[in-house]
Amino acid sequence: MVGEISADAAAAREDALRQLREALRAVDAWVGFVRQAAEQRVGSTDPDAVVSDPAYAAALGLWEALHASHYRFASRAAAIEAGEVG
Repeated sequence: MVGEISADAAAAREDALRQLREALRAVDAWVGFVRQAAEQRVGSTDPDAVVSDPAYAAALGLWEALHASHYRFASRAAAIEAGEVG
């Protein structure tokens, strides 16, 4: 029974990682569209100019938060399943 729970937990973790990767790809595409709009607003494709656009900077912040969450989950989930929370 414990082995089955562990296998189920591992399968659920892998599914969650797959879905998080898909979410990152989707958000990355969305950020690309926000960037295009920012380029039009600032009248430049220069990265320094574009990142100064508040909407684009906010979109990057959301992407960074999702990326950080994915990283934390990927690096800690298996250990948490094993009861290692320290």
